[in-house]
Amino acid sequence: MKFILLSLSFVLLSAGVVNAQESQIFVDPNAFYYQHPGKQIENLNQQSLPQIKETTLNHIEITIVHPSYMESDQFGIRMRAVYLPMGCYQPSQIEYEAKFIEGYYMDVEVKGLRRERIKTQHPTYECDQSQQTVENIIVLNVSDIKQKGLKEIRFTNGQARDIYKVTITDNKVILQPESMLVFKAEGLMGPDENQLFYDYSGTPVVALHVPMADSHENVVNAVRQLASQNALIPTSEYDGPNSRNVFYFTDPNGRVMAKLGDQNHIELGEIKVIRPYDGPNGQQGLPIPLKVFITRPGTTL
Repeated sequence: MKFILLSLSFVLLSAGVVNAQESQIFVDPNAFYYQHPGKQIENLNQQSLPQIKETTLNHIEITIVHPSYMESDQFGIRMRAVYLPMGCYQPSQIEYEAKFIEGYYMDVEVKGLRRERIKTQHPTYECDQSQQTVENIIVLNVSDIKQKGLKEIRFTNGQARDIYKVTITDNKVILQPESMLVFKAEGLMGPDENQLFYDYSGTPVVALHVPMADSHENVVNAVRQLASQNALIPTSEYDGPNSRNVFYFTDPNGRVMAKLGDQNHIELGEIKVIRPYDGPNGQQGLPIPLKVFITRPGTTL
C-alpha cells in the first residue's frame, strides 16, 4: 500500500502539514486532498465547494490504531467524535491540520467538520437524523518521529488544548495524556491505565475483553487460561487486573490476529464466573458463562 508524502505544496481537507520540509506525515489512502501552491488557488478552491456549515467538536476520542493497510513502522492516531444531525445535512470526516514544531512538538488543530445540506423534497425519508460517528486518522512513521525526537503532541479544537507526552522505547510508542479537556484517550493501558501505546516490535499485541464481567470480579486467571489455549502470552507490562476487564497478550504466531483480520472484534471463547443467588437451600454459587472478545489494542467495545 502506497502512502502519500506531503510537502509544502499540499494541504489536506482532512489532514495538513505546514512545516513539511523534514516531516513525514502520511495520509490514509481514503483521505481527500487538494493541491495548494498559493493563497489565490486556495480561494478558488473554497469558492468551488458547496455551501456548508462548520461544526466545532468538543468531545473527541483519541486512540492508537494499526489498520491492516499500514506497514509495521507506521501507526495511526484515530480521532473520533459523535455527530447529532440538526437538520438535513451530510457531515464530512473530521478535518484537521498537523505540523511539527522544531521536531520535538507536533501541533494538531482540529477544524471540526463541514456539513453539506442535502437537497431533497423528502427530508423525512432521505435525511438521517440518527446519531452518527465521524473520524479521521493521523498516520505517523515510527522511524521519522524517533529521528525528530518527538516529545509532545498538542491537540486543539481552537478553544481548548490537550497535551499528550510522547515516549519512544525500543519497541513501543507511548502516548500519555496530561489533560483531556476535549481530546479524551479511550482504551487507556498500562499498570496505572494512563497511557496509549503501539508496539512496533513485529510481535502482534492483542486485547482480550470481558465486557459482561462485573468490575469487582477477578477474571484474570480464567482469561489467561483461555489465552494460553490459543497460544497467547501475557505481556510483561499489561497483564495485571484492571477496572475495565481488558487484558493484553502477545500473539507470537500471528494466528489470532489473522482471524481478526479487518474486523473490529471477534469472539475468542468463554470463561465462567461464580455468582451468588438465593436458591431453595439458601444462597448458592451459580456458574455464569461470559464471552471473551479479542480486538487490537485501543479498541473499545
